[in-house]
Amino acid sequence: LVEYNNQQYRVIDFTKLPKNFDLSKYGFSPNTTPENLRLFVHVVPDDEISKLDIACNLVNSGLDSLLSASYISLKDKYTFFNSVFGVSLECENANILNACYTDIFSGCKKDFDNFAKSVYFTDVYRSYVSNLIKQKLNLTDEEYIELFTKLQGLKYPSQLDNILKIKIGDRIFNSKDVKEAIVGANDSLIDDIKSRATFSNNEVNLYTPKLNALIAKVNSINEIPNEILNLSKKFNLPIYILGHD
Repeated sequence: LVEYNNQQYRVIDFTKLPKNFDLSKYGFSPNTTPENLRLFVHVVPDDEISKLDIACNLVNSGLDSLLSASYISLKDKYTFFNSVFGVSLECENANILNACYTDIFSGCKKDFDNFAKSVYFTDVYRSYVSNLIKQKLNLTDEEYIELFTKLQGLKYPSQLDNILKIKIGDRIFNSKDVKEAIVGANDSLIDDIKSRATFSNNEVNLYTPKLNALIAKVNSINEIPNEILNLSKKFNLPIYILGHD
């Protein structure tokens, strides 16, 4: 709890935590640290912060929702047009519709059917990560389907630390190798941006995500505008301070 302007806010200031800090103390999955933490964040331009109220209401409504997000680390925070303020989201694996190392310009104000049509002919957006996993583990399409089926119940890669071996067909894989392949494929969404333009970002589209927190790419609560502070109170959300780019 942080006292600010005679109000209390729930805040995780990642700029003040060592990279190996155990984030499970704050409700994150086991074995999560600031160094390996990855977030889905939906951001808005600095002059359109009021639109976050719409996003929060949409996700909280219990109705179907579809939001674009950037996949970021605390070290490399490549958000949409480098926007500073937004929300952190989580999503079931099966509801991650596509993921690509670049912005796919999916647009806004479309329903699920229209979105599905927009990516139907762009298989690279839906198979980018899965192809990298298949290549790393030398899997056929059928073997990848079997692997995906077995891992579908896991929410975080860190859960693979509790599994020794994974049998796929007649082959047995060390779960550490599977974890490295998945994490490496996911992180390629971030790593590829480093070689491109300053305002580049990846894009992941999330169907019926859940709200985790409000995010601010600043170094102090003093830099957070009242609109974000008010949303924290209105939706009972913590604030993640991620630090400047």
